[in-house]
Amino acid sequence: MKKNLTTLFLILSYLSIAQVGINTNSPNATLDVDGDLSVRGKIYTGGTEGSFGDPGVTGQVLVSQGPGLPPKWLTLNIPEIEQNYYLIYNNTFEDTTGVSFSSTENTGNSIYTRGTLLSSLTSWKKIPGMTQTFDVYSTQNKTYFTFETVVQMATTSQNNMLDAIDFACGIFIDGKLQAVRINTVEQPGSAYAPFRTITMLQIAENLSVGTHNVDVACTRRQSYSTSVTLGIGRAVQTENLNNFMAKSTIKVEVFEIPDTYVDVEP
Repeated sequence: MKKNLTTLFLILSYLSIAQVGINTNSPNATLDVDGDLSVRGKIYTGGTEGSFGDPGVTGQVLVSQGPGLPPKWLTLNIPEIEQNYYLIYNNTFEDTTGVSFSSTENTGNSIYTRGTLLSSLTSWKKIPGMTQTFDVYSTQNKTYFTFETVVQMATTSQNNMLDAIDFACGIFIDGKLQAVRINTVEQPGSAYAPFRTITMLQIAENLSVGTHNVDVACTRRQSYSTSVTLGIGRAVQTENLNNFMAKSTIKVEVFEIPDTYVDVEP
């Protein structure tokens, strides 16, 4: 009995400091499996000797954090794409400069038309960091744009109650309007320098093969009982907001059905 316990102790000690291989005599990790792996229970990440770690939740995927770091569970916001489309390009850009408009820069309650040239729209201002380029390699493609920013009106007291400003922001591809959203920021009561977050989603299908430009530009449409400044993607009243909090972001995702297989930058 004593001999058996000694043997078991030696085996456990060996396993605690050695690498273990299954179907391999030369393991390259603490556990090296040369073959299929079937997991019937949970997979935990980030655990310790006293805890299991994170098992994730429904819909999450296991994502690498790079060399030297454990993987973690993440919820990915991936658009619904038809079969045979591949994600070719995915990048996110941000801007903390934004644009501002005085009360003399109202452009009126205009009707906007898809394809209108940005250069023909007066008093529209580009958000600097939203001007970017991306490449399309195949004729069958879908490009998703997700834009988000914060809009603020520089009212400072309840004396401005019921003041409001209409504004519009548009996504332009190669200088042509592809999507536009209009909205209003208002002071419903004694709110101080009210602001709101706006989000735009746009899909462009079957763009021509080559390099394309995307811009986001905005305009102040109409003022109601106010002459204060409007900020889009920037703070115009800094007591309750700053440029970091108000920053703009745009995410560009290009999905394609490859005409031919080509090497692209990761």
